[in-house]
Amino acid sequence: MASTLRSKLATLVDSVAARADHSLKHRNKARQLATLAVDWVLRSEPIGDFRYPQLFVSYLHDWLREWAIDVRIVKPIRNGEDPDDVRFKTLLEQLASGVPFAPLPIVREAGRHADSIFGRTDVVSRTSWAADVGLHFLVGSSLGQKARLLHSIVRNCRPKSYLELGTAYGMSALIAARTLAMLMDDWRLTTIEYRDQQFQISSSMLTSRFGELIDCRLGHSSQCLKDLHAESRKFDFMFHDAAHSYDAYVSDFALAEPMLGAGAVSLIDDIRWDDARFATTSSHCYDGWRAIVAHERVRSAAELDGGMGIILLN
Repeated sequence: MASTLRSKLATLVDSVAARADHSLKHRNKARQLATLAVDWVLRSEPIGDFRYPQLFVSYLHDWLREWAIDVRIVKPIRNGEDPDDVRFKTLLEQLASGVPFAPLPIVREAGRHADSIFGRTDVVSRTSWAADVGLHFLVGSSLGQKARLLHSIVRNCRPKSYLELGTAYGMSALIAARTLAMLMDDWRLTTIEYRDQQFQISSSMLTSRFGELIDCRLGHSSQCLKDLHAESRKFDFMFHDAAHSYDAYVSDFALAEPMLGAGAVSLIDDIRWDDARFATTSSHCYDGWRAIVAHERVRSAAELDGGMGIILLN
């Protein structure tokens, strides 16, 4: 009996060791491939054109490395054959197995935009934070991983009409617009930004690249959403990266929801946000996210890496 137990234990240990060894080899291979990819890109990139090459290299690495999302289902996906359910389920399975890579031209363009904004020294001042545009850009924009995730989600969802709340310096809108342009000719992207300084920077960059396909609006999300509703606008996708609080999440969703059609997807950033640099009281973002999940039109929902929420609407 003892020898049998020892034999089984030895077999179990060998099995665990073999799996650990395989996992380690896989991670090492993935790191080597990412390093080779970064090196290959840099050999063809005029790196001297960048004021901050370290930023670009770090950004490149996030785009080129192997990366899987921790997907936590908080409202189960139906197991029927509805195309919207199938696409949403496929998206989550894809992110959990590995976030797809993006075309190099999109990566390069976004990296150059990041480099140009980081070099700006215009003063930015908030109640409890003060520096300049470049430093504010680093703490408030969708950089490597988040931008790559957004590209993958937009590629899967293929929305013809895309709404973004909280344009900031235009990084996420640039990624989304380039992805849409890669997929189709008939698309439109609408952005809303509350702060004039950020609006001037992002709207100038976006309209110079995409012209009439981009509708940039300056103002509070509540008023802009009311204006869009009055114009009978409809959207297939919404990315919420505006004010972070329970009230903002719930009120913005309530105003946007009538404009989101059946099968629309909404991605909500920073569902656990509570940054003392920009908020003097607890924001209760996660409570706001859970209130949205409980809405009668939300038929499926998941949390991505604990920091973003994604929903599918009836």
